[in-house]
Amino acid sequence: MRTFGEDSGSRLVRSTLLLALFLLACTPRSELTLRFRAMVGERPFRRAEVYRGLAGGADELTLSELRFYVSRPRLLDAAGREYVLNLNGDARTSAQLSLLDFAEAPERSLRGSLALPADARPVALAFELGVPFSENHQDVSTARAPLDASNMFWVWRHGYKFLRLEAESRGTSGAQPVSVHLGSTGCAGESPIAAPARCKHPNRVQVRLERFDAKRDVVQLDLAPLLASLSLPARDASAGCESDPEDPDCAGVFAALGLRGSAGQRVFRAVRETR
Repeated sequence: MRTFGEDSGSRLVRSTLLLALFLLACTPRSELTLRFRAMVGERPFRRAEVYRGLAGGADELTLSELRFYVSRPRLLDAAGREYVLNLNGDARTSAQLSLLDFAEAPERSLRGSLALPADARPVALAFELGVPFSENHQDVSTARAPLDASNMFWVWRHGYKFLRLEAESRGTSGAQPVSVHLGSTGCAGESPIAAPARCKHPNRVQVRLERFDAKRDVVQLDLAPLLASLSLPARDASAGCESDPEDPDCAGVFAALGLRGSAGQRVFRAVRETR
């Protein structure tokens, strides 16, 4: 006689799912703090401080703003298994995305928790500099933190500025504003008022730091490689980089960030604290 209850295959699938959920619930969660430090060569980033010998030989460069988005931070073990950090929400953070603002100090921290088995041995840190495509093209007036920062919104077609660096240079041609804005370009949709279906140049930076120990290492960002190739002192130079793939000043910025076929990023690195 045929019954209409669960068959053996359905019971097996349900049992497997329940076991997986049980094991996940039993995996201990670890609290983790990631520290980020902004530097300009050997000196900490500080607003209104004067730096020399940067930006194509500009006599002086005064930095006024540094902000960037960090997406999906995670630890990895030697086998490539990922342990995703769920961030603690605050005014500039959601579960997987945070806006780091260095206006007040050269160091910022990300805090969160991750499911880390007792036998896990993380050896690397990975994250993305940028906003995921699924969140990048929306109405900033109704967006939730950290995507409600209006000065990080570019235009709706391109989305957000993933990195925003503002400065003023003083060289042989006098003072002029400088900006390095990284974001997606070449974004196309079915119509001018439709959300883009793709972006020719996503410009999201994939960062992986090997031999990373979250308890002792700091993620250090050096702005010097981003500024080194800018031709600012010339009177006919562009005022930095706006992610235009045809702008010569952007070539050095892209190369420093490991974009457009370059060998790899050289802006972020792990620094071991000796204290």
